[in-house]
Amino acid sequence: MPFVSALSRHPETPVAVGEVVGRVLEDLHGEPDLVVCFVSPAHLAALDQAAATIQTLLNPAVFAFLDRLERR
Repeated sequence: MPFVSALSRHPETPVAVGEVVGRVLEDLHGEPDLVVCFVSPAHLAALDQAAATIQTLLNPAVFAFLDRLERR
């Protein structure tokens, strides 16, 4: 099963989303079945827009959007 991993360190959320989505589209050559997205606290203010953009552009069958991880 093919997979793609992408990361952006850009501080502006729209640019970071564009970088990541562009990389996925370029490397995968089609729509993904599953997208798992991790977001750092710096991008929380634009979380809804980022999720909507990723959903629209990648159109995955399943989309998991994680905005925090907790250690126990």
